[in-house]
Amino acid sequence: MEKSGFSSVGWNDGTAAFVEWTFARSDIAAFQHLTERWSTEAIDKIWASINQRPAAGDEPDPIDILVGQLHDVMPHDYNWMLRSATVKDSVTAFEVYLESAAAEVLHQHGLEWDVRPNRSVQWCRLVPFYERLGVDIETDEVRLIRNLRHTLVHRRGALRTKDDREQYRTHDSLIVNLDLDYVQQSTSVLARTVQAAEREVAPYVFESRRDASLASVKGVRPRMGGHADR
Repeated sequence: MEKSGFSSVGWNDGTAAFVEWTFARSDIAAFQHLTERWSTEAIDKIWASINQRPAAGDEPDPIDILVGQLHDVMPHDYNWMLRSATVKDSVTAFEVYLESAAAEVLHQHGLEWDVRPNRSVQWCRLVPFYERLGVDIETDEVRLIRNLRHTLVHRRGALRTKDDREQYRTHDSLIVNLDLDYVQQSTSVLARTVQAAEREVAPYVFESRRDASLASVKGVRPRMGGHADR
């Protein structure tokens, strides 16, 4: 089954990190698909009700009444914010998977990330880790999507320069265009990267593959009181 362009993945196959990512991806897809459908139905219902009212000479225009009932949020603005949330949460789920899957590999080697409690591993540590496994997690496509998340989080999508607009192929707007196809393409890129990483991670977690050089990865330390699993 597919929800709004997001392909489903098997629930119980893969590392713990992959299973968690699969649930997260399905939740995000359902949230985006259902919320957009429900909001459209609700707005259409409000609009129909407004147009069925008897005409009154001193009443505001129907579109002004609609905007007032929507608390000044136009339907296209609502959908933009919803898709922005989808992109941001998808990138977060992507990064959580990469950190968690790497931790599973390190655990098998009696290692762990050298980070303080409740802190995430820096992206600059994850990239070389996965390079050792033969996976490029920082392709041009992934870099663009992570930059998009940064723009959405820190500038609410504002495109301030000509370079910004060219980067997101938006020439006649001052805000990122988050049409549904673009959001789906972006989340699909992240999914393909996760699946590529999982193919390389799984043998370390489920089989006997080991790599002594992982102990020399920057940002890694021996697991406190732990030993490599046999």
